[in-house]
Amino acid sequence: MKAIGLEDVHTEKWQMWRGWTRGTAEAEVISPTRRKLSVDAMGWTGSTPTGGAEGDLVTANLFNLDEEIKNAGRLAGELCLW
Repeated sequence: MKAIGLEDVHTEKWQMWRGWTRGTAEAEVISPTRRKLSVDAMGWTGSTPTGGAEGDLVTANLFNLDEEIKNAGRLAGELCLW
């Protein structure tokens, strides 16, 4: 770096962040018929509140994200099944 003309070149101590570990994830539809869903925890997202979360289930078309983004307001406050 000094060879290309940079000033105040020095080393500093640093530590690699330990990263993220995938936890468990569970979900189920409780009405009109009780049914377990296959789900995975998504990396780098916030945690679900203690005791879980409840809400209406809304589908989103992962194969047409441009259209989903145009209508993203319909997903506000809902639990989304991607």
